Amino acid sequence: MKQAAIVLVLSGICMTGGPGTWADSGNPFGFETNTHPLKYEYCKEDKDPKHSGLRNHGYQCSSAPRPHPDFQNYALEFVEDVGLCRIFATSNVFVWGKNLLELEEVKKQIAEKYGPPTSKSGQDYEPIYHWSSEEGFNGLGDVKAIRLSANRSGSGNRLELFVKFALRASQCQKVLDDKAKSAF
Repeated sequence: MKQAAIVLVLSGICMTGGPGTWADSGNPFGFETNTHPLKYEYCKEDKDPKHSGLRNHGYQCSSAPRPHPDFQNYALEFVEDVGLCRIFATSNVFVWGKNLLELEEVKKQIAEKYGPPTSKSGQDYEPIYHWSSEEGFNGLGDVKAIRLSANRSGSGNRLELFVKFALRASQCQKVLDDKAKSAF
């Protein structure tokens, strides 16, 4: 009987990849909360944090563990001792009409998992959808807020899809602010 129990335990370890293997958190695009971005082969440190606004904690990724067909660029904010703070994804630039259709499709996909947006702002031709805790969004897993928009890119009628998932953003901001204060 003991041998059967040992075999079952060992079988379970082999099937799950080992006793330390984490289950998928369900985070957007498959990025794990406690996995440093440099562990992903397609992510690198953001060499120009002023551009991304991620205060030396930004990483650019050319793919994702679970990439979305409409998004080609991913940016992560990761703070040591806290984990993944925010996930940003942008599409390649499209023509205005196509983007609005894509935006509505992505909004539907997000709503299937997280519920309907809590608010909409912007113009009808450049809407911004929000899932915000201040407006009744309860979050799901690590995701605390979401913003989806189609942003004007350059001149003319070119837009890019943009989505931001806030995970542990407030905890990360506190750590970064504490570090800034202690520098003085």
